[in-house]
Amino acid sequence: MKLLCFDAEFADHQEILELSIWEASGENWKERRQVFHQYVKPRTCRRWPGSQRVHHISPQMVADKPYFSRWRATVQKLLDEADFIVGFDIGNDIGALAQEGVTGLEEKRVVDVRDFHWMVNTLSQGVALNSRKGLQTTAEELGVPFSENLAHGADYDTRVTLDCFLRLLEQYEKSAPAPAENSDESERGERFLTRYLSDWEKTLDNYQREFARGWIFLQKWKEGCRVKALQAGPPTGADVVESIAVAARYRALDEIDRHFSRHRDSRDSRVFLLTERDIEWFRNYTNEYDGEEQLHKRMLELRQREARGL
Repeated sequence: MKLLCFDAEFADHQEILELSIWEASGENWKERRQVFHQYVKPRTCRRWPGSQRVHHISPQMVADKPYFSRWRATVQKLLDEADFIVGFDIGNDIGALAQEGVTGLEEKRVVDVRDFHWMVNTLSQGVALNSRKGLQTTAEELGVPFSENLAHGADYDTRVTLDCFLRLLEQYEKSAPAPAENSDESERGERFLTRYLSDWEKTLDNYQREFARGWIFLQKWKEGCRVKALQAGPPTGADVVESIAVAARYRALDEIDRHFSRHRDSRDSRVFLLTERDIEWFRNYTNEYDGEEQLHKRMLELRQREARGL
């Protein structure tokens, strides 16, 4: 079984400037070798001062390099032959490769080392999913050597990510039930990693399901009410008109806001002038978690930004 670990550095608009790919194989993928490393010239960006301050790749460094299209077939073949793909915050890298025309990545078994570390080590400490650590902090917490002087180079970051992955795999093996006695040693890594991916899906679903639920309440405001949410509740205070528990609070905010939209106070769009019938409807409102909580959250945030003219 073949595992590839990769990392890219970017200009603006997720255009790739540098890509490094390492292959891991053998027992628990401890045999490794670099199979690709190139700098490439972006097609549209000419300057990227913000990104350059991080990775130090200047326009001059890539001015004479080929576009990514020169390497697309090579990268595609490497990824097609991989059974697992590993990276750190790898969604950005996958998106950039897809933008460059690399296909089939959505069908691969993908391990994000940042997620792996969160599930194995920091979830139990109460660390929020959106507070996951950067590569340097992750490496330090796992006891993997890390050089700030070499960081943010794709090749160095790939090697550190692979070291972190192997350390996490060792930790996970100690905590998970062992494969069958007659398992081939070369298959142990694959079996544990397949089990991790299954555990990750369940852990993420449970976490998001728990994160989604909460309380929605009507708060007295001026001559009307505002609709507000709490993750923990029930809400208390003399200004609370009514409160309900919901399975998906961001979706509830969105749906209740739309239902009450015709009652907005013309002087303050955040305030609703509600009747007893409206409040009774609110008391009876309910919803179910449907796995799309983050989508509803993003939609709500977009509506709020639009309302503020941002």
